[in-house]
Amino acid sequence: MHADSSNPQPNPQPPRSEQAETPRVDVREERETPRGWSYRVLVRQGPQPAAEHRISLSWVDHQHYCGGTQPPSITVEQVIHALLDAIDRHALAQTLPPQFGTALPTRFDISLARRMVPGLDATLRKAG
Repeated sequence: MHADSSNPQPNPQPPRSEQAETPRVDVREERETPRGWSYRVLVRQGPQPAAEHRISLSWVDHQHYCGGTQPPSITVEQVIHALLDAIDRHALAQTLPPQFGTALPTRFDISLARRMVPGLDATLRKAG
């Protein structure tokens, strides 16, 4: 039996041009600080110009997330991807200022991300 070509079935996935691109996270600079590390990170989403962010990561948070088993810059990348995903899904904690629902803060410490994204700790521990 042939399919009726006059009544095509819908394509469950949108065309590639309509799918959201995975953001590109580029850790550009790492500096050691008295309590951990600081980073200059560029985040590019789709055709938008890259946005620069200054992010700090303490030794304590690095140990908490991955037990020190991966470079701290990888932990920073993972956190940024988790934050962007939560922003995209409108899944940030409700107790935070509304501006966090539309974009990453220009400067922040990774500990802020733990309060912004419910379940982030468990997600990163599995990934690490």
